[in-house]
Amino acid sequence: MISPGDTGVVQGTPGPGYHPLTSGMRWHDYLHSVVGPFAFITPAIGAGLGTAGNTPKFWPKTAGGFGQRYGTVFAANVADQTVKASFSAVLGEDNTYYPCTCRNIFARTGHAIVTSFLAVNGNGHYTPAIGSFAGAYAAGFTTMGLYGHNYGVDGGFRLGTTALAGHAVSNIVKEFIGPIFSPHRVQSGMGGPGVSP
Repeated sequence: MISPGDTGVVQGTPGPGYHPLTSGMRWHDYLHSVVGPFAFITPAIGAGLGTAGNTPKFWPKTAGGFGQRYGTVFAANVADQTVKASFSAVLGEDNTYYPCTCRNIFARTGHAIVTSFLAVNGNGHYTPAIGSFAGAYAAGFTTMGLYGHNYGVDGGFRLGTTALAGHAVSNIVKEFIGPIFSPHRVQSGMGGPGVSP
């Protein structure tokens, strides 16, 4: 368990008060991830940056180009979250982000990055996040399909890897902004692995 003052290394033991996700909690977390505020704000930021930087170049720097970018990012997120939630339910993974109880900014950042590649199993131990990996690559291939323009399979894998990096960025935001965008389990103070309630 990580406690204040620790190095921030994620350990595979459950924190006090950790409870496995129920099907109702999974459904709530899934809906939050596809129609919650973060699901609408993130595509707007991504589309705005893409439009300003003219990325991808085959869409214009216009309101229409912004809309195409927004729709693509939104659709990719729905694919990511749907595949992640499906795999996680079948495998018994909990991909909820649990903030670090440590105080050191570097330890907190490290925790956020490392746990983007880990999920919690039914016993409260960290395991590789199969659902997160599958979801990220589903997002990459969704984006590839919407881009067209000969992106190919290698483009889908490249975009999936970018989506996986986006999971780490999302965790960093959740770590430092806190419960504003976090699911009910973090807001209600329920602990996760390495997190004291």
